[in-house]
Amino acid sequence: MLNLLSNTESYMSFYHTVLSLNGENMHLGRASHVQVFRLPDDWAHPGITHSVRFYDGRYYRELLGAASIELESDTVVLDMGQGKVYRFVKQAARRDVNKTQA
Repeated sequence: MLNLLSNTESYMSFYHTVLSLNGENMHLGRASHVQVFRLPDDWAHPGITHSVRFYDGRYYRELLGAASIELESDTVVLDMGQGKVYRFVKQAARRDVNKTQA
């Protein structure tokens, strides 16, 4: 998924993890080693096209859904359906955005 997750710098970065359930946001802390993989056609279903793998500081996790990238905020969005959306916001990118707005 573009260069955001395909280079070593992005892989080793920290991300803010936010879970949205029906529009209500819950901050889950930091994640690292975020990787996005497109599922093979024989595994994919409508709404489940990608796998997002990450380390949350305790466990390596893998979530399935439809992934996209928001380039302006360096964010990986994983829509799991039924109002459940994970957002992984790259920390360095967030700091840079705050500096340019000041």
